[in-house]
Order: sequence, then C-alpha cells, then structure tokens
Amino acid sequence: SHKRLAIMLEFGLKKIIHLPRNAFKGARVQTCILVLDNSYNGDTKFSYITEEGKFRKTTYIKRRRRREK
Repeated sequence: SHKRLAIMLEFGLKKIIHLPRNAFKGARVQTCILVLDNSYNGDTKFSYITEEGKFRKTTYIKRRRRREK
C-alpha cells in the first residue's frame, strides 16, 4: 500500500530485492527483502534476482524531498 511504503521510506528504506518464486521450495507467493537503515535518506535501490540467481535489473526510486517550512 502507499501508506506502508511511505512509512518505510520515512524510516529509511535503502533497498528492495525481489526474489523469484522458486527461491523457497513450495512458496506460493513472491518474496522480497527490505533493507532498512534508520539514518538513511537517499534514493531507494530496487532490483530483482532471476531464477538463475543473478541480479537482473536495478533501478532507483527517487525520494521526494520534504519542503522545509
């Protein structure tokens, strides 16, 4: 959800890694790894691993900067 993502970004979401369904035997849902760091405020790295176990693509989610009052 957007609300959950906003909370994680505010905390310090460094990286999201999506795993293929065959990463865990018998898995029926897709899994991801979230790397959080409370002091991090940069852009979020988004990547996924292929079924062969290699990183396939990496993109960056640009963090919106809050306006200072």
